[in-house]
Amino acid sequence: MMTKQICPPTISASVLANIVLELRSQGAAVDRLLRKHVGYAGGFTDPYEQIPLARFVGFLEGAAHALGDPFLGAKLGARSRMEDLGLIGLMFLASTNLQIALGQLRKFFPVLQGSTRVELDAGCAMPEFIYQILGPTIWPRRQDAEFSLSATCSAIRSLLGDCWSPVEVHFEHDRARHATRELGDTLFGIFRAPVLFNQPANRLILDPRDLVRPVASRGGGMVPHLERHLKDLMRTKETAFDSCASQVSHIISKRLGHADLEVHSIAAEMGLSARTLQRRLAEEGTSLRDLVRRHRSHIVDRLLKDPKTKMTVIAHDVGYSDATTFSRAFKSWSGDTPRDHRVARVRR
Repeated sequence: MMTKQICPPTISASVLANIVLELRSQGAAVDRLLRKHVGYAGGFTDPYEQIPLARFVGFLEGAAHALGDPFLGAKLGARSRMEDLGLIGLMFLASTNLQIALGQLRKFFPVLQGSTRVELDAGCAMPEFIYQILGPTIWPRRQDAEFSLSATCSAIRSLLGDCWSPVEVHFEHDRARHATRELGDTLFGIFRAPVLFNQPANRLILDPRDLVRPVASRGGGMVPHLERHLKDLMRTKETAFDSCASQVSHIISKRLGHADLEVHSIAAEMGLSARTLQRRLAEEGTSLRDLVRRHRSHIVDRLLKDPKTKMTVIAHDVGYSDATTFSRAFKSWSGDTPRDHRVARVRR
């Protein structure tokens, strides 16, 4: 049987275009970086043009290194404007409170960027806005994560005022190697909140009162027209780029550590039978077991970097009932116990 080709995740070229304009306004020479990471340095005139997400992430990492600024992504996000995101930005600004605005962003984010988890968990005591690229092979992605959460903070401030701040900011990547007091001071200055690293996902922890605070809607009458056009774009992009594996990866990312990952349950969420789901994944050269293992391995590898993170915490975050079960599973895919793996990394 011929394996179906899986299209790589993409991002709207307009996001890169706005970043390039900002960097050029600061006098940065970015053409060489564009040619290296994106393939060309011309203008991005087509508002619907897409570029591979991995190339965008690589460009941000390369720019931070070339410019000697480890905080480049966070700084660029702080200078971004929601209007620059086109229809999605206008929909966000037309919302009457933050919960609706973030809900609209979650709903239509696939138009802007593929294979990415964007969620608002408003049901817990401290609501969370979550952003996470699902493809574990797109790494490192520090600059993209810090850019995206910083840009989200900037967008929220456009609704709630410049004085707004999250309760906490979480990042999946580890603290920078050059970590000094400057790191904490710079990121605290941008986010105006404590910043934690080596977390299961990139998150903004929010004050629940901020979600329902009324705001002055900008152009609420446009919402039906914006929504219709965005739904058309969603259908077009789903047809062009989606794969069964990417949809399953999104569900795994949502459920890992919180709900079951059984094939029947995941298939039901996708409106498929278990047998159909397994067949489609096989056609794309993968399986549910492989996808779950890939997600778990990626998260565990990051969490083990921090010697303070307890094995029971890691086990829970990747969906195991206890540290013993987690240890056996880890050894089955790595050949080492988690503790031996952590010791070996420290010695390197």
